[in-house]
Amino acid sequence: MHKAALVDHIHAHALILEKHLTALGFDVSPFSTADDVLASALDFHVYLIDAKLPDADLKETISTLRARGVSAPVVLMTAGPTKAERLDMDGVTILQKPLLRADLWQALSKLLPVSPPAQEDRCGRVMRILAAEDNKTNQLVFSKMVKTLDIDLRFANNGREAVDLYQTFRPDMIFMDISMPEVDGKEATRQIRAIEQESGTHVPIVALTAHAMAGDDTEILAAGLDHYMTKPLRKAAILDRILAERPDGCRPVLPEQPVEVMAGE
Repeated sequence: MHKAALVDHIHAHALILEKHLTALGFDVSPFSTADDVLASALDFHVYLIDAKLPDADLKETISTLRARGVSAPVVLMTAGPTKAERLDMDGVTILQKPLLRADLWQALSKLLPVSPPAQEDRCGRVMRILAAEDNKTNQLVFSKMVKTLDIDLRFANNGREAVDLYQTFRPDMIFMDISMPEVDGKEATRQIRAIEQESGTHVPIVALTAHAMAGDDTEILAAGLDHYMTKPLRKAAILDRILAERPDGCRPVLPEQPVEVMAGE
């Protein structure tokens, strides 16, 4: 079994990639910092490193790996199209996020023997997502951000509608605007959590807030929300959250499209 070092400081990203790599037959060791992986035994067959690690000089990290005798392939994962020459790094392979399991197999199979990925079952039900947002323009923006995903998206115009739709639509996750008329996002979440006390279920709820100030995260999480995002929203962050929360019984939300792979000379 091949051993893979996965270096990513964002936990949700790491969980998704670890799941994909495990399905491809890798024994995955996750690390959150460059220093952590450099302090390891360095006995991996491949190193997958996020290109935006905080407090890390990627070029220096890779140079240190090579200086310590590591000859295994290094794969940098970027948020946008970037060439190795632009990063001034030779001998690395660059993959653009978000990554499908097929993307990883396509890239890694060029670097070392990898078992082909099992076909994901697309016969499951569609993932149901509820977005509570009173601003019509924001609803349109959110719709455009997720338009390529295979999901069933419904909007609630306020917190009261969100609670009603929670009970009839039965969403797999909820994006909840905090500032809404009639019933705000925190109160709507409290009502949903009260209903769940009787059913024994728990739907992931992500807060959407326009103004994140010190202490806001504590207040938001205390209301029963699981995560929060600050507006303006980023498409990559929304996608990562949806991928992390997709139930096993739902079919994949991403279309099967190959990723662009760029290798350094």
